[in-house]
Amino acid sequence: QAPFRPQLIHPARPSPRQELRAEMSGASPRSAREAGPPVLLTQRGESTPKSWKCGGGPMAADAPAKGCPERESAGVSPEISKAKQRCSLMATVVGILFAPCQLFCFVRDLHTKFGGFVTVGVSQYGINQGLGNGIGSLAQRYFLKDVLHLEARPGFMQNIRTAAKIPWNVKPVVGMLSDALPILGFHRTSYIGIAAGLGSIAYLCLGVVPLTAALTVPFMFFVNLSIATPDIMVDATAAKLSKDAPESASDLQSLVWGALSVGSVVASATSGKLVEWLRAPHAV
Repeated sequence: QAPFRPQLIHPARPSPRQELRAEMSGASPRSAREAGPPVLLTQRGESTPKSWKCGGGPMAADAPAKGCPERESAGVSPEISKAKQRCSLMATVVGILFAPCQLFCFVRDLHTKFGGFVTVGVSQYGINQGLGNGIGSLAQRYFLKDVLHLEARPGFMQNIRTAAKIPWNVKPVVGMLSDALPILGFHRTSYIGIAAGLGSIAYLCLGVVPLTAALTVPFMFFVNLSIATPDIMVDATAAKLSKDAPESASDLQSLVWGALSVGSVVASATSGKLVEWLRAPHAV
């Protein structure tokens, strides 16, 4: 059955014979203009809304408000508009003041459902990946330019940075390895600990030991491995825990990615001053 479409039906108008009879009897027949506006017939037999009678056609929003009681009554006075603006401003201020309390309640609810993983996720995304990776990346650029003096060889410098970023490209391999080969009975914790140890040693060597450009590559590789490996493990654990509480899975992702954004902003705001203060070798 074809869908119903509203139709505009014009009121009946007097025929020429009826007009002639009306003139002979002395009565004035309704003219075409007095026949009234067209009526919209809907599926339920509803007629034209009253607001159409004020002009403007089928669109009620097109009807002029002046001289139309129905439209004039719907208008809002300036006093009411100002009162609404003040209420909206007060609601915004109150929301900003109570934002820390709302954040605390939000984190507390997530902690009751996911336990200590909330702290681990925020630390990984906010501190290790957001803050540490942001500051470390800028320090590594200064290290390659000012210490190794590779500013005259931008192609070679980019090759070093590309090789150092390999751990981010093999994340699926590391994830499958952790699932298939547990270390000391742990599928996640052992890999995070090993990556953290290697990253700490690599950072220490880059800042203390004089290295050539070629020897810098494995140490920068381990630095990125120390950030990419916890990222893989945290993502896998989050996916596993989200199956137990699917209604809060999106809230958990919002929290950890929000921590990443905050850490990145802090790193962007402080990394330049920190590198200038500590000098490039020690900042790495």
